[in-house]
Amino acid sequence: MTETARDASTIQEAIDTIVQAFDHPASISLEHTIVDGEKQTWFEVTTESVVVCYELRYDGTDDTAEPELVVVD
Repeated sequence: MTETARDASTIQEAIDTIVQAFDHPASISLEHTIVDGEKQTWFEVTTESVVVCYELRYDGTDDTAEPELVVVD
């Protein structure tokens, strides 16, 4: 198995996990940034009736910090 094939498999598993966490929406998009050690990920989740935006924040410099998922207006 090539390095690319292993990476693709890992990426697909991660995507499957994210999609499952949002209950298999019609579509989902994400944007991920790291600013001063703080990881920020935005999800736009589209169902049959609504579009909801979420922000996942995680302070990568604090080993005790837990990620937080919030709805963004």
